[in-house]
Amino acid sequence: MANLITYTRMILSIPILYLMYTEHYNSALVVFIIAALTDWLDGFVARKTNSVSEVGKVMDQIADKILIDAVLITALDLDWIPSWIVIAVVWRDIIVSAVRILAAKRGDVLAANIFGKLKTVFQMALVIILLSRSLFFFPILNTSMVWIVFIFTVLSALIYIVQNRSVFET
Repeated sequence: MANLITYTRMILSIPILYLMYTEHYNSALVVFIIAALTDWLDGFVARKTNSVSEVGKVMDQIADKILIDAVLITALDLDWIPSWIVIAVVWRDIIVSAVRILAAKRGDVLAANIFGKLKTVFQMALVIILLSRSLFFFPILNTSMVWIVFIFTVLSALIYIVQNRSVFET
């Protein structure tokens, strides 16, 4: 059941993008909030039903990347955010995925750390702010959140690399 909830988060990215491109921002916001809540719900269900799995740990992180990266790339296309923040987010996701692949080749599954979780929370908050543009628009809030996301994105990548530097050893 928990993995099904995770897969739902991936699938929900499709209607969110459609709604963004068709300028139904309030609807996109509602669907995004539902998708964001599944990030908490899948973990809760997995722990409550004692069904935490290696597949679930990996797919949860992939679902987050699909949801956030797709929405931020679309926001870039709509000229809502600067390209450098999207580049930083995608760069971090590629680097962390490479570390996870190297670890998997050794038989290890690397779980997300607290910095990665905070990064995801801030990225989701940024998306909520961006999608709320038809309800309110405060440029200083957007700019501040972009910088917070940038700092946590880069910081979480560096910490993740240092914590898992053993995967680079031959």
